Amino acid sequence: MAKVLKIVGNDRPPAVSLQVMQRVLQSQQARANELLNANQRTHRKRLKQLHQALKKHQAALTQAVHDDIKAHSAEVAVVEWGPIFKALKQAKQQTATWHRPSRLQRWFQPAETVRQLSKGTSLIITAWQQPLAQPLIHCIASIAAGNTVTLKPSHKSPAVAKALANMAESELDPADFAVFLGDARIAQGLLSLHFDYNYVCGNATSLRHIQGQWRNEPEKLQLQALRPTIGVVDTSADPEQAAKQIAWSRYRYSGQTESGPHVLLVHEGIRHRFVNELKKAGENLYGQTLGRQRYNKAYARMRDNEQFEQIRNLFIEARDHGATDTIGGHFFQRDFFISPSVLIDVLDSAKIVSNASSGPLLPLLVYDQPQRLQELLTQIGHVNVINLYTRNPDTLLAQLGNYCDSVLLNPSEAQTGNNLIADMPTLLARFSIKQPVQLRRTLWFDGLRPPWQENKMRWLQRWLQRLSR
Repeated sequence: MAKVLKIVGNDRPPAVSLQVMQRVLQSQQARANELLNANQRTHRKRLKQLHQALKKHQAALTQAVHDDIKAHSAEVAVVEWGPIFKALKQAKQQTATWHRPSRLQRWFQPAETVRQLSKGTSLIITAWQQPLAQPLIHCIASIAAGNTVTLKPSHKSPAVAKALANMAESELDPADFAVFLGDARIAQGLLSLHFDYNYVCGNATSLRHIQGQWRNEPEKLQLQALRPTIGVVDTSADPEQAAKQIAWSRYRYSGQTESGPHVLLVHEGIRHRFVNELKKAGENLYGQTLGRQRYNKAYARMRDNEQFEQIRNLFIEARDHGATDTIGGHFFQRDFFISPSVLIDVLDSAKIVSNASSGPLLPLLVYDQPQRLQELLTQIGHVNVINLYTRNPDTLLAQLGNYCDSVLLNPSEAQTGNNLIADMPTLLARFSIKQPVQLRRTLWFDGLRPPWQENKMRWLQRWLQRLSR
């Protein structure tokens, strides 16, 4: 068999053909069949090989993130590499007993009734908002479950996509891990093939198009939309702690990730204290003056001019509708710099409220009664996560549950940093299937001696015979 291409793309002609994608899929299907009967050592070796490849290319991948979104290496280490290596550790721990053969049931030890099996071939198509952590953590979960991986990174982060492809070409087997480079046409070609599991993350418009064109089994497709995240600050919250967490999660990568809240709903009773603490938190992170913030190497820049103009238009539209910028509000197109900004008295009908800005802009809406909070949540619509900052959550949790998929109560920096990435147990459940295990005790124990009930009946019969004498 000819060597399968490890890196394919359409950035240079000729474009990738569907036959090349089919060859990669065929090689991965054969590899997935081999992994079904593989022992635990084989699966550990695959995870270890990926771990070593990441450590070897860590510097190149970090530089790629800097080239795409101008992020500092220290920030990349905290935002990207920390969750990645933590996910590797969790995957090794949680799948330690998955790939062992079913053992005999003993009287003093319960046997496993369910075992985890891989789904086979997996396709992962990710967005650019978290360029390293999102694709790699999903790949880690898929490999830990025993699947083969075909990765399609976002074309909006070309340096990261090329660095991942170089790592796969030099360190990994294409039958286990393949990387495809290109735009939406490559993603559509991959989705037309018969992968056993497909994970796609993107904006709502592209996902609706994919769902309309999907012809395979719907249970093999997992879609995750980029929806806004809301932060609700109650009057009983700790303003200093809440401001620190919101500032870190929203301003890192200059707001280009989906981690921090896009809209803040703040109670009237804590409004002024919270705004002051939010200003202090931003100044402690990136500098107290505009000059220090602009020339701070730890503060990232916008990805390109298109994103810069989109965020500036949202800012101008909010200002035209009466919003006031009490913090920041400075734009420099020369280096795509946008200062950390907070908009006060934003109308709930402004575009910046309903659309994720993907920038360091925080629109702040004020409420004074629970009815007003419900009106604002209804106006924004259903979101992915609501970060609730309060000390009395009993009354608010029931009220917020209808407007989001999940509620994070006083979330930490790690929790707010991975909104696009589920926890490792959830990811492993997505990339695997559960199969009942037949207890082996009934296959060999009955052949050694008669069952206990028969012995008991014989003993009772002999005892009754003795009594009758």
